[in-house]
Amino acid sequence: MINKKIWAAIGGAALLAAVALPALAATDQGVTATVTPQNISIIVSPTSVDYGTVAVPSVDLVPTGDTIIGATNDGNITETFNIKGANATGTTKTWTIVDGAPGGAETFNYNHKYADCGVGDSTCTTQDAVNNMTTGYETLEAGVAAGSSDYFRLRLSTPTETGGDTSEHSTTVTVQAVAT
Repeated sequence: MINKKIWAAIGGAALLAAVALPALAATDQGVTATVTPQNISIIVSPTSVDYGTVAVPSVDLVPTGDTIIGATNDGNITETFNIKGANATGTTKTWTIVDGAPGGAETFNYNHKYADCGVGDSTCTTQDAVNNMTTGYETLEAGVAAGSSDYFRLRLSTPTETGGDTSEHSTTVTVQAVAT
């Protein structure tokens, strides 16, 4: 009877060893995961233009030298460039940027405009129609690849009168890059 118990114990141990061995032979497999952070970035050059001393009213004034402005996609993805204008501040009067006709007393409405030349056209040989800017963003150029540049020009129409304020006025044009 003792022999049967010993053989039963040995047989049971052998069975457990046979079942447990495949589990001991398992291997690990890894998965390589790569991630590139999205970088949305834009560089605008030049960063300022000068319209000089102008008559009032003036229509579609050209900055000194008819400056061509470049906006470069400095990020690592394709981007859409948006553009917007702003009111122009002076010493006593603020000119209000509008999409409609410039005006005089009370509102002192003015137009700030842009004309897109397109991606890669640094000499602006094929300029789009001139568009009035407002204080809200609108598309300047869609689908600008990383490392590529879009070029544009600015134009300005002053109010029909200044209300006696002949001081220098300043405004800002903002170019924004967003993921396409």
